[in-house]
Order: sequence, then structure tokens, then C-alpha cells
Amino acid sequence: MKYKIVLFSVLLFCLSQSVSLLAQPASYVYAYLSQDRVGNVQISTVDPGDNTSSILTSFTTPNQQQIIHTVANADGTWIALVPYVVYGETNPTIRLLNTVTLEIRDVMVNLALSSDQYIRLSDPQQFIGWSPDGTKLAFESFHDGSMDVYVYALADDTLTQITDNEGYETRISWSNDGTRLAILHDVCINVDACIADLNIINVSNSTVEVTVPISWEGGSLYEQEICHVKWSPDDSYVAFMQICDGSLYATVKEVYLLDVQQQTLHEVTNYTRETDLPDDSFYMIRAAAYDLIWDDPQTLLIGSSIKTGTATNFTTQTVSYSLTNQTLTPLNTTAMAQEWAVNPVTNQLAYRASTGAYFDQQNSAVKIATYNNNILNEFYTVATGCDLRWSPDGLWLAATNRGLPLESCSDPIQGIQFVSGQNGAVTQHNVASTIFDKPIGWVKHDEISAN
Repeated sequence: MKYKIVLFSVLLFCLSQSVSLLAQPASYVYAYLSQDRVGNVQISTVDPGDNTSSILTSFTTPNQQQIIHTVANADGTWIALVPYVVYGETNPTIRLLNTVTLEIRDVMVNLALSSDQYIRLSDPQQFIGWSPDGTKLAFESFHDGSMDVYVYALADDTLTQITDNEGYETRISWSNDGTRLAILHDVCINVDACIADLNIINVSNSTVEVTVPISWEGGSLYEQEICHVKWSPDDSYVAFMQICDGSLYATVKEVYLLDVQQQTLHEVTNYTRETDLPDDSFYMIRAAAYDLIWDDPQTLLIGSSIKTGTATNFTTQTVSYSLTNQTLTPLNTTAMAQEWAVNPVTNQLAYRASTGAYFDQQNSAVKIATYNNNILNEFYTVATGCDLRWSPDGLWLAATNRGLPLESCSDPIQGIQFVSGQNGAVTQHNVASTIFDKPIGWVKHDEISAN
């Protein structure tokens, strides 16, 4: 009888601890921004555990600027709020907000951004991005006819100009160790005569360590655009996609790989070359989109949506690229995997699987899977969504709802769905949407900011 009482007491204690843990507020909450036309901003947070929401803070932006993009650092303690900037506007600023102390810092910049659609197609993290440790913010800024890259350091509140070249420096990507930036450098005589290089720059002393020409057929600024610039886990390679604006006509769009040490460029895919088109094709239609993620230092995963020649439908697939034998291998899915997100704790993969055009939400769903030996083992499937982001503690995947299925991921958010990484359970949180609402992402939950 004594043992039964002891066992019962142990079970009761464990149960009480479980209930206690469930009752505790989440370590991270999801934040989103609402604003009006005159710069009044409200940042709200949602706790996925109990689906409760609260207001983190409210303020008015400098010069009543509209916020066009937001990005949180890796541990969710700082948010960068990027304004819509009209060319020639006086004193535009990036507003930095500490989500724990609610400290605000305004960094003077001159960003040449015009629309959220442009940002989405160009990959949001490629014109502004936090360093992997969340202590520095790199961004492009327009001054005296040139676009250069600057780095702001939180620790000492300093702004450092990293590049000072003729032309345009854009498409910023931090190395995983936070010491270097991959940056596209364009110099143009006019829009039809440009030369582009991909530079690797040491952030500590602003020196160019690697320069590789990446000009293709055409020679125009349009032809030199790249996006989805992503370093391999060991920082030995940089992968990227050519042409990222969604145009359908007369463009070759492929995935390339830069060997940083050898300073050589390798074409990974070969889906949209002119030789692949039918002879009777009147228009040189080569619509293509890709999304990339590194599985390990030797394996690149690529989701693709391709339409060539007179084809009416997109062909979708996801492949792996092995650096060891330089081969592409189709995976066990006919969908394009895009908006890849890696769980920082379990390494689970989340992605939006699309079987139509890359911007088509109607024929897509969010998947959670593991990858091994060219197999995506999908174990959770939920409704489609955009902006896939795992919480830093790996417990939740967030995906925003952007309205009707046929609408794009550039539309205002109307809701947020949270998917448990442990059992796939879904919690839906609706947003009283306006045309100006923006997702922010996961931020640190703390008693200071919560009260």
C-alpha cells in the first residue's frame, strides 16, 4: 500500500509539473505590425500556446513614413523596421526596436525601395539582413548616385560603410560565421550595358577577398540581377539564382554556385537555355523560379517551377545537388518546395509545396519533413501559407495567411497559423487586417516587454 501511495504521489507530481509547464508563457511570441497612412504603428504579439494576443508597443514613425518591410534578428530581441522611401525624401530612417526593453534607435539611411512586390521577388533578406549572431545589421543605401552597403553595430551604436564603389552594391548575404558578406556589384554605362561581379567582403576591414564576374548573355542590368544568395554551412560555397523579378520573356534563369576558395563559378541547373526551346516558338518564354536551402556542406536542395517555349503549364519539382559528384537528383515529390525553413533545434524542414506557378497559393500546402538520401519524409501537412518561420526554440512553425488562395504572398496578412513541431497540431489566429499589415516574426517574450 505504501508503494502505491508513493507511486501515486510521483505521478501526481509529474502531472502537476506538466500542467505548470503548459501554463507558463511561451519563450517566444509571434509579432506583426499594423499601421495607418500617417505613420502610426502598432506592434502586436501572439502567444501560440494559448492563442492570446497583446500589444507590445505603439509609436509614430519619423516623418510619418510607411513601413514596407520588417526583419527580426536571430534571437528575437531586435526588430528592424524599413520605411517606404520616395527618391529625394529628407532623412529616411530604419527604426530599430528592442523587443525586451522597448528601446528605439533610428539609423539614418537612404533606401531606394518602391514596393513590397519588389521586395518579395528579390528575396527580402537580400537588401537588409542581421548577422547570424544578431548584433549587426547590414543594408544597402543610396548616396551620390551609387548604392553602397553599410553595417550598423548594436554594441557601440556605430554605422560603417563597407563598400564605396561606382555603381550598385546589392544582394547582401552574411556568411554563417558572421565575418564576411557576399554582395553583388553592378556597374552600368546604361541599362543595356552592365558588368556584374559577386564580391566576398571582409566586414572587419571592408576588404574584398573574392571577386568573380557573373555577367551572362544580354549584358543589361536586368540580366545581372541575382537573389536567394545563400552560403553553405561551412562557408565554402555561395549558391544563388539568376534573375528574380518574375518576368516571363527572354530571360535565362538558372542556379549557380560560387566556390569561394577556388573563386570559380559553376552552373548547377540547365532548364531554361535557348537551345531547349521549340523551333516554332514565337516568344522566347522561359519562366522559371527557384528556392534553395543547404542540407549539409555538400548538398543543396532546390525547388523549381519551370515553363519553357509554348507550354501552358508550369513543371514543378524538387531536386538535390551533390557537390561531391556534381549531379542533380529528383526527390520523391513532384512539387516545388519553396520558402524553406529549418527548425533550429530538430533540423526539421518546413516548406510550401506548390504544384503550379511559384506564386500560386491555390495549388500548394505547407509541409514539415525530414530529408535523408534524396527522400523528403513528409509527416505533417497543413493549409498553405507564406513567411514560414520556426520559433528559435523550435517548438512552433508560423505561416501567415494572405487572403484568398489565388492571392499572392505580397498581400496583407489576414491570419497566422501556428503548427506544433511536436505533433503537427494547428492553432489559427485571425488578424483584423488592413492593407498595411506586415509580419515581423518571432520575438523574445520577457516580463519587461509583456507588462
